[in-house]
Amino acid sequence: MGTNAISIVSNATVQVGTFGTGAFTVDGECASNPAANLNTTGVATSTIGNASITGVGASWSNGVLTTGPNGRLSVTNGGQVFSSNGNIDGPNATSTVDGSNSMWNVAGTLYLGNTVRPIS
Repeated sequence: MGTNAISIVSNATVQVGTFGTGAFTVDGECASNPAANLNTTGVATSTIGNASITGVGASWSNGVLTTGPNGRLSVTNGGQVFSSNGNIDGPNATSTVDGSNSMWNVAGTLYLGNTVRPIS
């Protein structure tokens, strides 16, 4: 990790937007324990969780990354996300990867929708 890197040493889940509008932004290198999760839940209709990984050198690594039901994941401008599995689940859940060298690398399975059906 670089000099401005952050490491979260926990098996906990980072919840964004569970009880209101929440934002989680990574514009540098940030890694968590592989068992940890990032969840942009937005559980009620009035809550929204936004996670943004943006800029060259910005990266986030974790276990399962879940976006839904009102959650938003944005990986832009060279940002990179690495997760063991991914889940985009809910009527208003969105995940966007845009820009040169931006990526979301899912090592295992990426699930789309409420049916928990993997894409291959």
